[in-house]
Amino acid sequence: MKIINKKSCRGFSLAELALSVAITVILLLVVFSIATTASDALDSTNASVQRDKNADEFLDYISRDLESIVIVEGSDDAYLSIGVLAGGADWSKNLGPASSEMTNNGGLCFYTAATDRYNGDVNTSSDGGGDVSCVSYTLYWRNYVQSLTGNTAGWETNARYGAFRSLVYPDMTYKEVLGEADVHDRMYTGGVDRVLDVNNSGVVGSRHLIASNIFEMSYMFEIEYTDIAAAKKVAKVVFIKPLALDSEKSLNIGKVAQITGIGFKSDCYYSGTTSIDAAVASGAIANVKAKSVTVIVNVMDSNTQTLIAKRETSSPLTRVQVLAKCRAFSRTVQLP
Repeated sequence: MKIINKKSCRGFSLAELALSVAITVILLLVVFSIATTASDALDSTNASVQRDKNADEFLDYISRDLESIVIVEGSDDAYLSIGVLAGGADWSKNLGPASSEMTNNGGLCFYTAATDRYNGDVNTSSDGGGDVSCVSYTLYWRNYVQSLTGNTAGWETNARYGAFRSLVYPDMTYKEVLGEADVHDRMYTGGVDRVLDVNNSGVVGSRHLIASNIFEMSYMFEIEYTDIAAAKKVAKVVFIKPLALDSEKSLNIGKVAQITGIGFKSDCYYSGTTSIDAAVASGAIANVKAKSVTVIVNVMDSNTQTLIAKRETSSPLTRVQVLAKCRAFSRTVQLP
């Protein structure tokens, strides 16, 4: 007969159970912490990848159009124009929440031999003829799914920063856009002072969202001119920040720029407070040419967009805080 020792069959003591439960809880917390960290890292990585993709898509669009820019040499007309004036009572709603408004949002218009004219149906029955289109790029803060014209209600609801492109096909460019000395006036028949007003019904060509999370956009031109007094060529870099303050203008920073058939124009200073345009007019410099343009964009990730929306009323992010969460991207295009 087998005798069983009852003492060897006793259960766990209360202390042992408490210890085992504590160890299990600690292990679960560690696993949960690791899983949460991994999930956050994955979300952050995905957001960063999407941000980089947004930047690449936007810069691909704008650089492709700039590489095909059309300029008629010898003409004083502006074939590329940057710089806008704020128009309309609701102008500020286009720029973002009051605490984090964009201070540079592009406003670029120019002529180009766009390869996607007529939706790419070139040499088909859909081809309306011609190969010179007019295109504009600008940034808005608004609800993407909302109509971009004629509706001001609910701009702030689910609003996001984004880059928009408006392409006028060659047949419409010929019929509706030509006739003004500045491509801004050609593109925006409602007047240059309302060039970025979302509700300007005078805009020729539909606006299309091409990239989200684009917060700001500025430009850098490499220019060259002849200094008449010194009898030598001078090269310099000019930054164009369309919505910069007048006090920010300097020898290297301007608010507006144009490329015409005879050269480069800008309100950037040539010397002291004399602009490049004024220096050309006075004969101090001549043959101002733009050799290249670099498009610079600050892009945020989707998490930052969500954070801005969440904190808009309670504790809004400032523009400086938003920029700190952005990454700068750029693309340089050589000009003809």
